[in-house]
Amino acid sequence: MRYSSLLVLLLLFAFSIPSSSAQYYTQTRDYTVIAWPEANPIWEMDVYSPSKSSGTEGSGLEIRNVRYNGRKVFERAHVPVVNVEYDAGSGCGCYRDWNDFEMFFETEPAANGATFLDAAPGSVKTTCDFDGVVDPLSDQGDLVGIAGEDFGDRLVLTTQMAAGWYRYRVRWTFWLDGTIQPEFAFGHTFNICTESGRNHHAYWRFDFDIEGGEDDYVTEMTATEMIEFEEEARRNHADGVTWGVFDRLSGRGYVLTPGEETQLPVDDFSYADAIVLAYDAIEIDDGGGFSAQFCAIDFESEGPPNPNDGSRKPALLDGESVLDTDVVLWYRTGTYRAGEGDNACRRLGPTLTPVGNWAVADQSETPAVPQFAELTAAYPNPFERVTTVQFRVSEARSVSLTLVDDLGRTVRSLYQGVPTPGQLVTTEIEAGTLPSGSYTVRLTGEGINETTRVVLLR
Repeated sequence: MRYSSLLVLLLLFAFSIPSSSAQYYTQTRDYTVIAWPEANPIWEMDVYSPSKSSGTEGSGLEIRNVRYNGRKVFERAHVPVVNVEYDAGSGCGCYRDWNDFEMFFETEPAANGATFLDAAPGSVKTTCDFDGVVDPLSDQGDLVGIAGEDFGDRLVLTTQMAAGWYRYRVRWTFWLDGTIQPEFAFGHTFNICTESGRNHHAYWRFDFDIEGGEDDYVTEMTATEMIEFEEEARRNHADGVTWGVFDRLSGRGYVLTPGEETQLPVDDFSYADAIVLAYDAIEIDDGGGFSAQFCAIDFESEGPPNPNDGSRKPALLDGESVLDTDVVLWYRTGTYRAGEGDNACRRLGPTLTPVGNWAVADQSETPAVPQFAELTAAYPNPFERVTTVQFRVSEARSVSLTLVDDLGRTVRSLYQGVPTPGQLVTTEIEAGTLPSGSYTVRLTGEGINETTRVVLLR
């Protein structure tokens, strides 16, 4: 299913590399250094295109050494494993796809063959972005690499990959308030197998290093309890479940709130929705590689034999301690495609929300006692009539939940009171007479200041 290497080289060298006046990124031979916004950077990271990414078969748009306000968030974050399993009787079997073949997409202004392009906001269009405009099964554009869109309140990084007839789009959105939205989109061009039903899975590997990673721990939060993992584990979605990675000394961390992928339940092939592992430098993926023999992800068996020396990678999930150490959180994004004319792209992924004080680092500050307050991303968002947000706090205290317009005015009080510690509080936001636009949902209280955005469309 791979494209001819000669064809790839001819296509790439047929285009010129444009110059750019953008200042928030610096190009190196193998990666792009991001410092955004230009005037006063709060996000810093190294960005690798799919062809330069790590893993047995690549891992898409990969980010490394990610810092928010000078504080470490990720050592590395990427998608090392993508697989697909077709319905029984289709004759198409299963595949472990590659994530390192870069495919053309469109931007404005156009840029041919650039490794990184500072694109006009809203102009990036991959195969997954032409729904209702042109045939969504056709390829468009002439950019290969990564496009960055500076919307002012967020930076969006996008790339597109090809694995045979499939088109996979990876998109990272970084907000000024520290929120991160990784997204994996599943699209395709025509093939007889795309007319068959199948389950797609993409596995994010989040190598968190909150404040360096040495004292990190992982939590699971439901409507009734919050637990800390003591050893490696695999977990599945449940109503309202979120996972968090925190630094024990500072109390800072990130909470992962699942997206619409919760609609696809786990089976033997997909393995798990979340996997908590102790960090190991050689555990970039499960070692399966591109082979029909190793379609399904496997964290509990030794890897396939190395063709050079016969050695095998040890099992990833083997009971190591994950308490107050360097940890890795894997997360599955998945969707079912019915085939038979089901051509719409699926755009899926979690929301990563900062918890604690992520203000610019002050060398004189003393370690904080870990406190926890979580405000989830609104869903649906954008919305037309009603959207829902949820929050919880770790200790009994008076909190307020308000809706604030883009001028900083409180336009609606959503909640006022003392919620039960650890209990998930659900609040609906009705459009009512509010004008269309962007709003901020703000959770405040003693030691609490959490925000998330909602967009009202009419």
